[in-house]
Amino acid sequence: MPQLTLSFPDLAEHASRVHPELRTLVQEFAETDRARFTESASLCEMWIDPEFKKLLNTLQLDGRLPNIDTNIDANNDFKRVLTFTLPEGGETTDVRDIIQHAWAATVDTYAGALYHRAKEIAAGNSNSSWTPDQATSAPTL
Repeated sequence: MPQLTLSFPDLAEHASRVHPELRTLVQEFAETDRARFTESASLCEMWIDPEFKKLLNTLQLDGRLPNIDTNIDANNDFKRVLTFTLPEGGETTDVRDIIQHAWAATVDTYAGALYHRAKEIAAGNSNSSWTPDQATSAPTL
């Protein structure tokens, strides 16, 4: 059964690389705002695995990914081990590439949501019922 290891980045660090101004925003936060940001980062991280699975299902339904059975081992905070079975004659390399692109799109989507949340916090919007879907759409390829 083919296996693929996907790295699970520290989302705040990843978002800072994608959006360099995020680091400055967060450094200027008061302690309560920094706590809101940390809470938002944790919430975004919790959305990654289920949204990644939804994206894989969408890719299977629209024919861009063959029907594969997947199992995601999320026991490690910094990686995901995905095992999958292919239909007979499926090309493992193509499937791996699609899965890796889907993972990157999902992580980038929630890094963007976190950046958007940081801008909201900096602007004084400290909505305590914030969820990542208020800042972004579901990940797509």
